[in-house]
Amino acid sequence: MIKNALVFLLMLAIALPATAGVRDDVAGRVLQSERAVVAAARQRSARDAVERAAQARYEAQRRTVARAQAQTAQSVRRAESVSGRSPTSSPTSQFQAVRDPAVIYLREDPVSRRLYVGRSKNTTSYLQRQIAHDRSRQRALATHQQAADSVNQARHRFQVIGTANGRQAARVGEESAIRSLKNSPTTGSRMANRRYEMNEQSYRQSGGHVQRAAPSVTQQTAGLQNAPSASAAFNRGAR
Repeated sequence: MIKNALVFLLMLAIALPATAGVRDDVAGRVLQSERAVVAAARQRSARDAVERAAQARYEAQRRTVARAQAQTAQSVRRAESVSGRSPTSSPTSQFQAVRDPAVIYLREDPVSRRLYVGRSKNTTSYLQRQIAHDRSRQRALATHQQAADSVNQARHRFQVIGTANGRQAARVGEESAIRSLKNSPTTGSRMANRRYEMNEQSYRQSGGHVQRAAPSVTQQTAGLQNAPSASAAFNRGAR
């Protein structure tokens, strides 16, 4: 009897540490699982916050661009009226001009989100300009040893801001778009246009009506404009 009791106690002494080890292992696994769930929840929350911020930036830029489109269209109409290219001035010559009007466009860098306003003399030139912008950026990225990603990063986003009949009206439209976007706190600090396209007197006489950006806005953009970027080299010769 005593012998059997001693054997039982010995077996119990051997089993207890093993049971405690299993219990500790299970507790550790549960704790790890809980931590993983918390970490995943935090990642989802951070991802949702980033997506909400990106959506807010997109909506703000969309409203700003829409306002620039409206101001550009108004300036173009006034410029066409001043230059005698309005729809009521000469139906025959106007029809010839409307067949392929000049295009005022907005280009957005897919990485830096820098914005650039340009113009092309017609639709064909606008399509060619898109290809030239992308090729130039691809070469710039390859120069900076980013050739592996240069193809995807070189595709800019393009958007038509307006169209115009006649060179002077196109200049007024481009100048109006630049002024409107530079005036906005949403896009002013991201404008890659280093200069205005027309002086104040010529712009006003040609029908332009958009005010230039306030000094505080232009000062904010000065640092970014002076900083080198992959698209800066092309902006100097893009016209």
